[in-house]
Amino acid sequence: MHVSGRAIALSGMITALAVVCIFLGSVLEFNTAFLLVLAAFLIGTVAALSGVPAALCSFAATVILGCLLSPVKLYVLTFSLFVPYAVACEYTAKKKADKKSAALIKALVWWIWAIVCGFVFYLIAGAAGLTDLMPEIMKDEQTAVKLGIVILALAVVWLITDIAYYAYRKEINRRILNIFYKEERS
Repeated sequence: MHVSGRAIALSGMITALAVVCIFLGSVLEFNTAFLLVLAAFLIGTVAALSGVPAALCSFAATVILGCLLSPVKLYVLTFSLFVPYAVACEYTAKKKADKKSAALIKALVWWIWAIVCGFVFYLIAGAAGLTDLMPEIMKDEQTAVKLGIVILALAVVWLITDIAYYAYRKEINRRILNIFYKEERS
């Protein structure tokens, strides 16, 4: 696959902007969720521009730089929860899959990645010495209700993210790609 120098440069600038969003999410506590999701959507823009392999490289670079520069390291993990979804959206858009299979792929990516990130959060809590509190939560008789609430919350977040990403993709992503391809044609 041939990738132009302009695509690599634009991907690098978008990656840097994603790192800035993660850093600002750590500093501006009132806007953390928006900035972390925006950073993930920017990685989706790299997937639309240069393909999935370039987006995965951009994701890796953003995670490394985010861990080095961000004051709150757990926000990098939260950011990483949204990135595979944005990349899966761009992957299904390029494959011209039907709506049912595209929704299934995106949902599988979302749920599998949410489980992986939940496990990583559990490991971090264990490393921090907080696992003594977790068995008490699990011994409660209302654990199934709590687990149901968490699953319902993840489903709501998935729906909100889906709607927001397609609005982002329709407006911002389209404009970036139009500017990029317009300059490339000249």
